[in-house]
Amino acid sequence: MTWWHYLILVNFYLVLFYGFYVLLLQKETFFQLNRAYLVTAAIFSFLIPLIHSNWVQSLFITQKVQYTLYSNPVITHRFKPIENSQLNLGQLFVSLYIIGILFLSLRLIWQLIQLSKQIDQAKQTASYSFFNKIRLEENPANRGVITAHEQAHARQWHSVDVLIIEVVMIINWFNPVVYFYRLAIKHIHEFIADKQALKAGTTCGIRITVIE
Repeated sequence: MTWWHYLILVNFYLVLFYGFYVLLLQKETFFQLNRAYLVTAAIFSFLIPLIHSNWVQSLFITQKVQYTLYSNPVITHRFKPIENSQLNLGQLFVSLYIIGILFLSLRLIWQLIQLSKQIDQAKQTASYSFFNKIRLEENPANRGVITAHEQAHARQWHSVDVLIIEVVMIINWFNPVVYFYRLAIKHIHEFIADKQALKAGTTCGIRITVIE
């Protein structure tokens, strides 16, 4: 199995797992379950193509994915070189793929650097959490609500989920579904934090800016 066959398999599984989430879980209020499902699905999409155990290979979903992959003439077709050029379409796609990864990786690194600088500032313009660090804007309204909300993000390590999904998105940036993963996990984090704030005896009726 070549690396691009592996990448295509990964993206097939990402789409299938997200489709299952939309059909059966998205409207449910078991937010912790949905959170665990999305993060686990994203990770397993990378692992399943590498597992050669008989029980995995015999799964209906595995057989259908591999049949679709290896029987598709577009996927199995070897691109011919462009006329009067040593560059073929396959090499062009690889170049674009690598450029996309480099751009998004550099952007993520830049965002983390900027966030690190923001955390160290004495005055904050927004309330947010990053791992176990909680920062509140100066003299916020409903301070108790916002504090409980951000503490829930920090205690449950929501930033880990965000970074995992960001890495998945960078590797599979060409797949629109990964952006739905990112949006879904952020919404779930907000629902979980609201629920924890309510349990703490506060009324979390406002939305706040969360940077994770």
